[in-house]
Amino acid sequence: MRESDITVVVPTYNRSHLILRALSSVISLLSSKDEIVVVDDGFTDDTAAVLRALAGSIRYMRQDNKGAGWCRAQ
Repeated sequence: MRESDITVVVPTYNRSHLILRALSSVISLLSSKDEIVVVDDGFTDDTAAVLRALAGSIRYMRQDNKGAGWCRAQ
């Protein structure tokens, strides 16, 4: 795990059609030392496949559905 100045946690659930647009916005605001963690809350769509395009730029976690609050606490 790298040392970062800022860590942005983005919870998502079945938003594959919106996630790249949201992450592009976040990426444009951060420096190379900052970190983005996407916590997928038990997707049933193609979120994982869509996020492969950002491999290396984000940290991706998947879990069983537990709600956005639980995702943010991770």
